Amino acid sequence: MDKKERLDKVLANKGLGTRKEVKALIKKGKVTVNGEVIKDEAFKVSLSDEIVLNNEKISNEKFIYYLLNK
Repeated sequence: MDKKERLDKVLANKGLGTRKEVKALIKKGKVTVNGEVIKDEAFKVSLSDEIVLNNEKISNEKFIYYLLNK
């Protein structure tokens, strides 16, 4: 099961601006999730959702960390 996070938090964590800047972009209708324009910054997205900002797809991948012991 995918963990859902707020759209504004996901975009801000990707380095696309501060939370305030990202919220402004969302309210202007510049962000689509799975082909649907989203204007609510509290909208919940999961890793499987396709997020597009200004016609550029944003990767929403989860990082996997490996610990190696020598």
